[in-house]
Amino acid sequence: MGVITTALGALIAFLGRKFSVATTTITGFVLLTAVLIACINNLVSAVLAMLQLPNWIAAGLGFFIPSNFGAVLAAIISSHICRAAYDLAMLKIKTINAAT
Repeated sequence: MGVITTALGALIAFLGRKFSVATTTITGFVLLTAVLIACINNLVSAVLAMLQLPNWIAAGLGFFIPSNFGAVLAAIISSHICRAAYDLAMLKIKTINAAT
């Protein structure tokens, strides 16, 4: 009787650990995806805010660089940083999930 109880306890502990890791993984994935979407939304709003320059500034800058050069460059760099952070976090989640 003691062997069956011990085996059943070990099985329940194993399934509980798997369930908790799976729940944590799904929660982490959803959270990171929401953060990435918020990051992209902030970048888009920053680009749109940057495009509304007064005409005399846009005309002066237009002689040398396009009017949205800074916004586009910042958006490209920021999106690469956001994607790298997202990929790193997903790699950590997959590593934790595979380790258990």
